[in-house]
Amino acid sequence: VYFVDQRIRMFSGFVQDDWKVTPKLTLNLGLRYDFSTPPLEAKNHLANFDTAGSGSLVFAKSGSLSDRALVDIHNKNFAPRFGFAYSPNQSTVLRGGYGIYYLLFERFGSEDQMALNPPFLIENLAAAPSTARRPVFLLRNGFPADYLDPNNIHYQLTQIRTVDPHSPIPYVQEWSFGLQQALPAHFVATIDYVGTKSTHLDVLTDLNQPANGVLPYPNFGYLERQTAQASGVYHGLEASAERRFSNGLSLKAAYTWSKSIDAAPQELEGNGIAVQNGMAVGAIRSVSDFDVPQRIVLSYVLELPFGKGKPLLNSGIGAALLGGWRTSGVYTFASGLPFTVTSGGNYDSAIDPFGAATSLPNVVGTPRIVGSTNCWFYVSSNRACQALAPKVSDAFALPQLGTFGNSGRNTLRGPHTNVFDFALMRDFRLMEKAQLQARWEVFNLTNTPQFALPNSTISDSSVGTITSLASDPRIMQFAVRLSF
Repeated sequence: VYFVDQRIRMFSGFVQDDWKVTPKLTLNLGLRYDFSTPPLEAKNHLANFDTAGSGSLVFAKSGSLSDRALVDIHNKNFAPRFGFAYSPNQSTVLRGGYGIYYLLFERFGSEDQMALNPPFLIENLAAAPSTARRPVFLLRNGFPADYLDPNNIHYQLTQIRTVDPHSPIPYVQEWSFGLQQALPAHFVATIDYVGTKSTHLDVLTDLNQPANGVLPYPNFGYLERQTAQASGVYHGLEASAERRFSNGLSLKAAYTWSKSIDAAPQELEGNGIAVQNGMAVGAIRSVSDFDVPQRIVLSYVLELPFGKGKPLLNSGIGAALLGGWRTSGVYTFASGLPFTVTSGGNYDSAIDPFGAATSLPNVVGTPRIVGSTNCWFYVSSNRACQALAPKVSDAFALPQLGTFGNSGRNTLRGPHTNVFDFALMRDFRLMEKAQLQARWEVFNLTNTPQFALPNSTISDSSVGTITSLASDPRIMQFAVRLSF
C-alpha cells in the first residue's frame, strides 16, 4: 500500500473598478492574476517519461518547482476583464464584455497523476490457490519476497501516466454583446451573442501507439500522454422574452442557437472516444461531444384564480380549499447530442494494443438516420434496418485491420430532449413568522421516453439500437417545508 501526499499551491488576486463615464455609460475594468504550482509530492515521488532524451522515466528531485513537478512553471497568467453597459433611454440597455480565464489545474480522473507511476506505486495481481480456501497471503507475515521490489517491475505491462513537460497552460477567452428592451404588458426581451475560444486544451493520447506495427518505445507498454494541443470555439445566439410576475402570472421563453467545435474529446464521458491517431489529434476536430445546436425552454408561474381577493370562489369553503394554490412548469426541447460511429472489437486493438485508441470506419456512402429505437441509423447488418429502410445502402464499412478509417468524429446525432416538468404548491401561514408549504412535483409529466444514444459500433450485432434512457421516466414527489 502506498500513500500519495500530493498537493497544489494556488495564489490569485484581482483589481476591479466600475467607472461611470456618463449617466448613460458605465465601464467595468479589471485585471486578475492566477498562479498555481503543478501537482507536487511531499517526498518528490513523481515520475514522468522523457521523450527528448533517453526515452525512459525521469524522477522529481529537490530544487526548483520545475525540478519537483517535472513540468514547466507558468507564472504569466494575467487575465484582463472588460465590460460595459449603455442605456440610451429608460427602456433599453446595451451590454457587452470580454475576459480571459485560465485553467490552472485539470484532472482526467487519475489519468494524468504522475505520483501513481512506478517505482513509487507498484501494481501486482495475486491469485489465491484454487485448491483450497486460503488467502493469498497474510499481512501479518509481510508481503511475499520481492513482491514490491522495483527491480521486478514489468514496464511493458505497466501503464505509465505522463505529461508533456512543455505544455502551455489552457485558457479560455469569453466575450458577449447583447440588447435588453422593456416592452409593454410587463414583458422584457433580451438577445445576446456569446462566444468563447479555448486554447491549449488538454487531450490524452498513447505516446507508444505503434507506427507501422512497431512500438516507438519497445521497452514500455501504455504511455498515456497528456498534451495541451487541442482547441475549441463556441458561438451562440441567446434570445429570451420574460413577463415579470403581475396579476398572478409570470412567463418566460428562452431560445439558444449555437455551435461548439473542438478537437478535445471527452474521454471519460459516455459519448466520448479516444483519439484514433495520436500523431494527428487535429483530425478529430468536429462538433463537440456536448454540442446542442438548438434549445427551447418555456416556463411559467401561475396563481390559481381562487380564494380571498381572487375573481373565483373568494369566500366560504371553496376559498378555504382552493385558495392560495399556484402552479409552475418548465418545458424543454433540445437537439440530440452527437455521436461517433466506431469500428470496435479487434479493430481498436489492431491500431493500439493497449486499448487507448478508437478505430473509426471508412465512409462509403451517405449516412441515414432512420429514427427507430430498433434502428436509429442505417446499418445493413441490423435486420430491423433492412425492414424499416429497404432501399438504403450502407454508409460505413470496416477498415482494413490495423489501418485508420476516414470517418469523422460526431458525424451523427441521437434523439432529442422533449420533457415537461410540473409543480403544484400552496403556502399555509401558521403564525406571523412561520409558514408551511406543501408541494407536489412531477418530473416528465407526460412520461415521454428520453432515449439515450444508440450503439454505434458497426462490428457489434446490436449496432444502431437504443437500449437505455438518457433520463428518468415520470417521477412524482411530495414535500412539506416549514419556514420560520
